[in-house]
Amino acid sequence: MYKELIRSRLSFMLLKYIIIVSGFFTFLSTIAQLYIDYNNDLRSIDSSIKQIQSSYAHSIANSLWHLDVDQINVQVEGILRLRDIEFIQIIERKQGRSTIFLETGNDEIKSKLESRFNLVYGKNSQTIIGEVYIVANLDHLYDRVLGRFYIVLATQMIKTFLVSFIILFIINQLVSKKIFKISQYANKLGHQNITEELVLDRIDPHRKNELDELVESLNRMRQNIHKYLENRDEAENQLREYKSHLEDLVLKRTKQLNDKNELLEQKIHEISNIQDQMIAQEKLASLGNLTSGIAHEINNPLNFVINFAQISKTSSEELKKELINLEHIDESTKEKMFDELTDIINMTNEITNHGKRAENIIKSMLEHSRTSENNLDKEHVDLHELIEENLNFAFHAMRAKYKGFHINFSKDYDPTVPSINVLKGDIARVFLNIFSNAFYSMIKKHDNRPNYISEISITTFYKNGLVNIKIRDNGLGIDKAILEEIFNPFFTTKPAGEGTGLGLSLSYEIITAIHGGSLVVNSEEGKYAEFIIQLPTE
Repeated sequence: MYKELIRSRLSFMLLKYIIIVSGFFTFLSTIAQLYIDYNNDLRSIDSSIKQIQSSYAHSIANSLWHLDVDQINVQVEGILRLRDIEFIQIIERKQGRSTIFLETGNDEIKSKLESRFNLVYGKNSQTIIGEVYIVANLDHLYDRVLGRFYIVLATQMIKTFLVSFIILFIINQLVSKKIFKISQYANKLGHQNITEELVLDRIDPHRKNELDELVESLNRMRQNIHKYLENRDEAENQLREYKSHLEDLVLKRTKQLNDKNELLEQKIHEISNIQDQMIAQEKLASLGNLTSGIAHEINNPLNFVINFAQISKTSSEELKKELINLEHIDESTKEKMFDELTDIINMTNEITNHGKRAENIIKSMLEHSRTSENNLDKEHVDLHELIEENLNFAFHAMRAKYKGFHINFSKDYDPTVPSINVLKGDIARVFLNIFSNAFYSMIKKHDNRPNYISEISITTFYKNGLVNIKIRDNGLGIDKAILEEIFNPFFTTKPAGEGTGLGLSLSYEIITAIHGGSLVVNSEEGKYAEFIIQLPTE
């Protein structure tokens, strides 16, 4: 029982609140009782002082009148024997002067109650012959009150603790013990012992309390759960039978659907590839028509601009020469006209340069648009021969433009690479663009580093049905910030007038859309640039 009492957190919580509330009211009742005792003792002191005045005043006055000191001392000693009276002083009055006749006791008291009354002699004349000054010590009163406070408080607290522990014992026996038993039953309740009933000893077999109703509710809940579990087990058995049957049907249907889906996916993939190739070819054909129209509409006015700019330049130069020989114009006017003609010549030079740049862009667009016009059908070609042919063409074209251009070649061709079915002219254009860009990058790097040695490496290998071509140069490289834009149309890293930004974008379109391959670039600025091409053989 003691262990159950210790484990009952509810009992201790109730004990705590009982002690707090009981202690609070015990403290209040103790304070009230002490206040009453204090007032009673204070009234007792006041009553003693009044008794002194009524009983001793007349005899002290007679003794003072006859100067009977012994009698006065006897009376004073009697007064000092009274409780809490600590000091008495008798003052004599003669001829309007007051002198201390007698004083005895302790006057150095912190808490005291003072009282004075006159000494009157004679029955008729009522002559005041002196005064009595009495001091009562309240410290004794406080000590008695405080002592009673401790005794009452201790007695009440002991009573409170005893009553609280008795209540704790009763609550534990009637409530906590049964709640603990209900908790143990709920913790142990499971599928195996669901039929076991919860039973508690009743205090009164003929009357139900809240705990009895709780036990009955738990037993009803247990019975409902038991019925639910029985129904669930029966339903699960039926579901297992249905599941086994459905699994067989699903396996059969799934196999049929998978076979059809594989065939369908294969056909969709073939159709998608054909659509991509047709779209890419249509785009290139549309671009050819567009660029042809642009050339037709722009070339003639562009030629007029370039020609008239050159004529304007020639005329301005002739005017400058004639201006020098004119003598009837003052020097300041001549100098001003000379400067204006110089500005005109510079502007015509800019017009000519930008016109030729526009002319080159249109020519480049026309060249790219014609790449597939004569290669409408794919053919099987030797990849290595195609690489060598365009590598030599690009190299010699660059040497013709930049005298003294030299480069080291590193080639690693895989002899197992089969022939590939491609549009030969389009693939040739891709290789030509990549080689030309690589040579240009290495030439520009050589301009800044005279001791730099140009080198390009070409590697081929065949893997997983794809032909892989890696073209790597040690030129200027490409900034990582612009790698994602390198295949965008009209994006170029070359200075104005030296690139159109169409080569790599059309190369990407040819490899990915028309031939179903992939084209990626890896680079580190200032060190290298590497283009990786993957092409299917068919």
